[in-house]
Amino acid sequence: MIPEWGLLSLILALCLALMLSVMPLIGRYHDRRPWMQQATALVYGQLVFILLAFIALMWAFLSAAFCVDYVARRSPTSSPG
Repeated sequence: MIPEWGLLSLILALCLALMLSVMPLIGRYHDRRPWMQQATALVYGQLVFILLAFIALMWAFLSAAFCVDYVARRSPTSSPG
């Protein structure tokens, strides 16, 4: 369930990035100051969601969640020794 939350947070970060690329420009064009000031909040929101996705990926590696294809391909299958 944790990897799915990581994917969801990446999708939300993408949505925030799209909003970040459009809202300040439209605000500048129409001289709407609150739209331009939303850029800071959008950047912080994007940072939070990307960090959550990174934490989910680290959890998948640490718990050896082989249901995640990236983890299954890059984790050792046998223990050392």
